[in-house]
Amino acid sequence: MPMSVGENPYLPPQTPPGGIPDAPRTFGWEVLGPVVLVHRTAQLPMVDPYTGGSEDPMRMHRLPIGYRPRWLWGFPALGAVGPMVMETGNWGMNRLFQTLSGMFLGWLLARIVSLFLPVCTLHLFFERRTLQLRTAFARIMGGLFVVAFLGGSLHFNLPWWVQWLPGTAFACWLTSLLACLTLTRTLRCRRKCADRFEIRGFHPKALETLARKP
Repeated sequence: MPMSVGENPYLPPQTPPGGIPDAPRTFGWEVLGPVVLVHRTAQLPMVDPYTGGSEDPMRMHRLPIGYRPRWLWGFPALGAVGPMVMETGNWGMNRLFQTLSGMFLGWLLARIVSLFLPVCTLHLFFERRTLQLRTAFARIMGGLFVVAFLGGSLHFNLPWWVQWLPGTAFACWLTSLLACLTLTRTLRCRRKCADRFEIRGFHPKALETLARKP
């Protein structure tokens, strides 16, 4: 699955203020093969988009999905290639850290650019275990990032026997991010047509359920 540089797949969807009724009227969506064509504020039926399940009780959340064209991939790619082009010599932990840092900075730049791209906000139902797993991932990733950031800031003040920890935590964070963006199912928008968005990433069972809905 392609990497979406504009979204964090670990963050759970946002609950709208005041809540939403358990079974509101559905509107603003249409299934076209593997794509769900949606309006900007569509309300989808009671089916988990990540698992295709519909076990009770389900919880409704508001999920913003931004338009993320493929050229955003270029920022982290250029950030990773930069250290290789600018310096020559043997590879080592320092060069690996520079490459990962360049990729991370490119990813941050892509996220900043994505703030100026269109966004649609869908109202979706999720199973409890889906929310629990994604919340756990978010906490683990947040802990790794904090260790990497604080450790990197204090690198030269740390005892020699723990100076490896920030780089290792950062490498684990970035590797986990890339792995989950590749392996974990996420909803992504690759095209925008007038006031409608093409959303990909729905589980096949969820697509079947949506296709049967009127």
